[in-house]
Amino acid sequence: MDRAAREHALLLSCACFAILLCSFPATQSRWVSIGLTDDNSSRDETRLDAVLQQAATAALSDREGTIIIMDARTGRVRALVNPDGAYRQALMPGSAMKPFTALAALRAGLIDENSRTVCPGRFTGFGFSLPCVHADHLPPFTPAQAIAYSCNYYFASLGQRLGRDKLIDTARQFGLGQPTGISDQEAAGIMRPCDTGNGARLLRGVEANHVSEQADCNAREAVGESNNLQVTPIQLLTAYAALVNGGHLYQPRIAAPTDFQPVERSQIPIANQQRAIITEGMAGAVRYGTARSAKLDALPLTILGKTGTAMPAKGFRTNGWFIGFAAPFQSNRELDPSQIDLAVLVLISRAHGSEAATIAKPIFEAYANEVSRGGTETQSISRSDVDVNDGKLTSPARFPVSIKVHLVHDNITEELLLEDYVLGVMRAEGTMETEPEALKALAIAIRTFALKNIGRHSKDGYDFCSTTHCQRFVRSPRVSKGSDGDQALPDGRASDTKLIAAVHSSEGQVLLDSQGQLIDAYFGASCGGHTADVGTLWGTTPPEYLRGVRDEYCLSGPHATWTDTITRANLLRALQSDSRTDVGNRLDQVVISKRDDTGRAEFISLEGEHHKTVRGWDFKIIVGRVIGWNVLKSSRFDVSRSGLNFIFHGSGFGHGLGLCQEGAHVLAARGTSYQKILEKYFPGTRVSPRTVSLAGPSRAGNRKEDQQFVESATIDLNALQSSRKRQTEWRADLIPPSSGRAKFTGLYAIPRSPQSGEKSIEPTSQMKPQLRRSAMFSKTRFARHLHFAPTELTNSSQPTSYKHFVPTGLRTKPRLITISSEHFRVTYPSDVDHRNADQVLNTLESARGDYLRRASSASIAVDIPLLDIRFNESTGDFTSRTGQPWWAAAATKGNRIELQPVLLLERRGALWMTLRHELAHVVIDAVSRNRAPRWLAEGLAIYLAGEGQSMSHYAPKTRLNSDELERRLERPTSQQDMRALYAQAYLRVSELVHSQGEASLWKRLASDNR
Repeated sequence: MDRAAREHALLLSCACFAILLCSFPATQSRWVSIGLTDDNSSRDETRLDAVLQQAATAALSDREGTIIIMDARTGRVRALVNPDGAYRQALMPGSAMKPFTALAALRAGLIDENSRTVCPGRFTGFGFSLPCVHADHLPPFTPAQAIAYSCNYYFASLGQRLGRDKLIDTARQFGLGQPTGISDQEAAGIMRPCDTGNGARLLRGVEANHVSEQADCNAREAVGESNNLQVTPIQLLTAYAALVNGGHLYQPRIAAPTDFQPVERSQIPIANQQRAIITEGMAGAVRYGTARSAKLDALPLTILGKTGTAMPAKGFRTNGWFIGFAAPFQSNRELDPSQIDLAVLVLISRAHGSEAATIAKPIFEAYANEVSRGGTETQSISRSDVDVNDGKLTSPARFPVSIKVHLVHDNITEELLLEDYVLGVMRAEGTMETEPEALKALAIAIRTFALKNIGRHSKDGYDFCSTTHCQRFVRSPRVSKGSDGDQALPDGRASDTKLIAAVHSSEGQVLLDSQGQLIDAYFGASCGGHTADVGTLWGTTPPEYLRGVRDEYCLSGPHATWTDTITRANLLRALQSDSRTDVGNRLDQVVISKRDDTGRAEFISLEGEHHKTVRGWDFKIIVGRVIGWNVLKSSRFDVSRSGLNFIFHGSGFGHGLGLCQEGAHVLAARGTSYQKILEKYFPGTRVSPRTVSLAGPSRAGNRKEDQQFVESATIDLNALQSSRKRQTEWRADLIPPSSGRAKFTGLYAIPRSPQSGEKSIEPTSQMKPQLRRSAMFSKTRFARHLHFAPTELTNSSQPTSYKHFVPTGLRTKPRLITISSEHFRVTYPSDVDHRNADQVLNTLESARGDYLRRASSASIAVDIPLLDIRFNESTGDFTSRTGQPWWAAAATKGNRIELQPVLLLERRGALWMTLRHELAHVVIDAVSRNRAPRWLAEGLAIYLAGEGQSMSHYAPKTRLNSDELERRLERPTSQQDMRALYAQAYLRVSELVHSQGEASLWKRLASDNR
């Protein structure tokens, strides 16, 4: 064993001894560490080191490789598995080299944040070819997106343009190819330009073409596949740390936290914009790129990362790299260098980079759990605020009583009192409840969650967002005391009276565990007979109160049992959308391989071309994401196969953790107090006595009204919601939420809930409430003047019909976001990248201007109303709302355009053409006053949208006359029939344009005599 290894073994022994000492009885401190800052005790740091070492050892298990965990801001190595592999062996970095290639290109001025590059799917050099592994037909890449998707074409092309020295100079600046100083026995590595000898390695299976050996070598180095580039894992980790921490290149050292002094080897100048592009790309790799399958973005941290897959110097088995960094959660993922904390490198032999990222996940989970356990980051209340002996809130001044909540849809932040915030969440989650005791229990759970997680978005300038990432929050319009509206909200929901009374009567009360700590107070619609165990549900360490309890009371609720039938084709399509469940092109069987004690599917085995095993909850989410969230309402189910269908019999709705709202309703109706209700669902916890009010002032300068809370159920709700003045004035245009369960609408139930609310940024574009409701939640199918795009969705499967109720309090359903321009209002699911939505608006405005200019050239004036564009969350939602076949890309009626999911249209390469096509229909209908023949409307729309070339080859040899074409267009029998009919309509219009001119068609549309 070399000296470094002996030092590391001694460090681990000291850590274990320190933990043992900490376990002896001692006077319990009344303070809990708030964060892992410089003033944390060495005992806390040592404990965290031991936890990380244990997690890393377990994660690597018996696989060949190495794991290094380091403090990104000091260079202190916190844990290490296999020291020899960490610094004694140099390997090709593979795609892990690409961020440095990007930095070199940014410095050289070859690319910037506005650069866009279309990937053809493969890089072809003079002597080798390299395929890209990301999906085809993606939009042009920005530099950050190219990093996220690890596009080989993008970086190999950059390498050819960079030349022989720029990349190597950048890499050497970050210490690559040079000893780090961690050990006197470490390997130096190799980092040299291409023309230093002829040893540059060609990728296997490809013959070299010597026309331009230099250019090919530059391309290979840019993607990290060259014998001229070989680095040790510790070199790569320290280089990455400098890349993200602002340019501080530290000497890595294996040392105890006590009196550790960092040694900075150099300060590397990195422009803020260039660093931001690279870290954005690394965040994208975790969210949607090459590391997406590891689901690191699901953790309560902001994680940046980059995968890499590389060939070894000898042999043919690939090595998988992953370099990741953890920081406090940031909703916008814009991190200051000082916030980057934990650095993790995983290197696995005979693997790919995505596998290395998956192995890193339990390490980040252990870090998140330990930080949360110690009261860091996510828990901002110290133990001094709670008397450990009696659980009373003894120091109310220490509680933040003023909360800032960011209304995501409206893009404004409001400051309000704690109890006002609780009421706003109650409006989102408790409007279906009528029992006062159940409402009190819900209010206490909401308040507990808020106090434990306050400051969750502190770096963004507010405490909570209004989405399910924190807690859903709903504003309320003014209802003045004494008015006719003081007993009922204007949207027709039940009165706020009981909600206000529940918040007021439980004011200040929270749930504490046996140690006097605020608990994780989850709640959901229905547990299905047994609440969930968070350990088996999500794979985290469960506290005693979240291990699950039997609940016979919710068995009489609406979600006591449910049955969903999913066709094999549909289920296979959903499973193929995620690498964890992709069994290939055949699905044979779905088997619950392990069920936990609560009756939920803990693990599910999938049999097809490949065998896959996945967690039950992950299976539910993957299926719901593609088919619809109303399918597989929980992970508490049985599954069987019947012919070409899979039958799921289940119970419950949602994750099932903590408070079951349907069970609490029954308990309250039978006379159970809210204390007993909470005691049942959170065993071992207690409700703290309300000895003081938390609604007092927390800052100097508060006005008198800031100190007041609800005096009666008929108080002015505007004053109740927020007693602070808003800094800006704006006009709301919200869809009124409905009470009760959603009514059936076509194939799927579409809940009219606050989750689907909208706000128009343009005040002049407001519509009447009943028209807004109809526009977004029409119960009638599209009829006479409906059009659907000729771009059909191939390789999809026809969705199965399901009927069931959806409660408005479903927490797993994503909210919708609405953005507006002068002429359009676009509504899309919150998980869609906002940049895509911005591009949609730009495309629509550009197309609108084009069409109006064309009409104007024919002396035709067109009056187009404000248009509502909606991207549905699933194909099932689209077919339900429009009544159109699953293969239609979009449908238009009046001023409303409904489209299939954004990602689906993008994946099919149909998004932008579909938008132009549907907008063309709106213009055509406006000019013709909805009286144009279908063949003319469809043909001209294809012509205007520029789809003619792609459509014309579908035309059959036998042409139909106008009457027959018109009749057949009213009801296409299949997608093939639709394509052929649309092609004929286009050819007929094209002939008219060539013979009579485009202006004649516009005039024909406007004429009364057609």
